[in-house]
Amino acid sequence: MKIRTMIRNELSILLPVYNTRCLTMVERLKELCDAVDGLQYEIIAADDGSTDKDAVAFNRSIDRMEGCRYVVRAENKGAAATRNFLADISRYAWLLFLDCDMALPDDRFIICYLEAPEAGVVIGGIRTGGTADDVHRNLRCAYERRAERQHTAEERSKRPYQAFRSVNFMAERGVMERCRFDERMRRYEDVRFGRLLEESGVTVAHIDNAVVMEYFESNECFVVKTEKDMCTLRYFEAEMRGYSRMIDVADVLRRRHILWAVRMWHRLFGRVERRLLTGGKACLRLYDVYKLGCFASYDGRKA
Repeated sequence: MKIRTMIRNELSILLPVYNTRCLTMVERLKELCDAVDGLQYEIIAADDGSTDKDAVAFNRSIDRMEGCRYVVRAENKGAAATRNFLADISRYAWLLFLDCDMALPDDRFIICYLEAPEAGVVIGGIRTGGTADDVHRNLRCAYERRAERQHTAEERSKRPYQAFRSVNFMAERGVMERCRFDERMRRYEDVRFGRLLEESGVTVAHIDNAVVMEYFESNECFVVKTEKDMCTLRYFEAEMRGYSRMIDVADVLRRRHILWAVRMWHRLFGRVERRLLTGGKACLRLYDVYKLGCFASYDGRKA
């Protein structure tokens, strides 16, 4: 049965892709869009120079689906550049950006966005899947589970711009024309974008329409990503101040003249901490210590 909505009637759904098979997600999104009476839509997946050629070949089936496109970019330019590119080649008034490795929550996912409150940007949020064993053994799963209480619309609305995450949000076309993701940044580009939204006076609405994180990278991969995150955050520290809890903590330690002790600890024990973190057990307290040590120890040069 067709569902009728009159609040918004056109939507570009945009998926940055890297080394991921996203055909199933595109099929599901198309199914949900086809169920909305009168909705004009397009689904565009842009591959950001993937090295997994089997995934690229698998995803090419998207081009055979009505209203869907799969665009392959020869060079890896990062998520920020890919999102800007997707915004530029899309056609409709509302742009829904989704990470392609997430699961959709239910049959009302698209409807919830089409009926969302009026705002320049609407953010649906994220929920963490996984089993009890994943929480015990996988660092990324444990980390996301710990943060879940901050992911509800009520909590995000308390700090609407600081809580922006690019994994699942809808923006008015005019907003994406005025506010661009910072292509200098390979990490933390969504935090920088949240600050730009506030500086530009864009209205932001948070709703409970979360996608579900069901894939968790290995502990080794998550630690490597964290190290890159901290390097990026330190390099852009001046621009990110006020939007990062890590910078807030480091500023407090710096004012108390004890940040040097964190650097010394990391120099002495960082390798041991890293070995433990990349093992088979998720220890978030140790992860917090290692993460702070990484941030404090980088000299501010770009990675």
